[in-house]
Amino acid sequence: MKNSDFAKAIIFSLPLALAACGGNGDDDCKSTPREYSVNHYQGYSLEYTSDLKQAMTDQSNKPATPGAEIPWRRLALLLKADVQTYYVRTPAFSLFASAYACSPAMDRARQMLNKISITSAQDFNSQYPAGTELASLFSVLDLPFTSVADLPAGFPAPQTLTIFLKEQPTEGVLNFLVTIALSDGRKFEFTSGDTYLK
Repeated sequence: MKNSDFAKAIIFSLPLALAACGGNGDDDCKSTPREYSVNHYQGYSLEYTSDLKQAMTDQSNKPATPGAEIPWRRLALLLKADVQTYYVRTPAFSLFASAYACSPAMDRARQMLNKISITSAQDFNSQYPAGTELASLFSVLDLPFTSVADLPAGFPAPQTLTIFLKEQPTEGVLNFLVTIALSDGRKFEFTSGDTYLK
């Protein structure tokens, strides 16, 4: 075989060999990377069956009944996003399968969180009159030792976020207004409804 024939054989067989090494491009794990964009936030008041604390294992709860009396340690506010999901096509060429090829793809947010503001239509206590910023008095259930006020600007817009009080209010009716501001300039608001906290 001449050197030129040998070189031609290599040139023509190389793409076939590379294609064979890289597979057919299908994802055996069905885990195409995704991004989501928040269209809207809904808010819900929840009553838990036990006192709330960070990273608690008992997640038993029910929707809070408007006007009901609830122990303050058992009230949580759930922020839930309505999202549009986009599938992201990423180059998958590889000579060899990666060890992490079957790891599930994590959804990425297209918007970042600018701020979550929480106020009350009634006095929270003598230190926090009606209209005062209360974000520092709420903790994030699934982020240990993180208050809502400590969520950094640039935090990915959450699909769900459960928050609860870490300081006791004066017993009585409270109605919280939650405002969520995103990096694209949009703001979403909801109220918890009148709830008697004891």
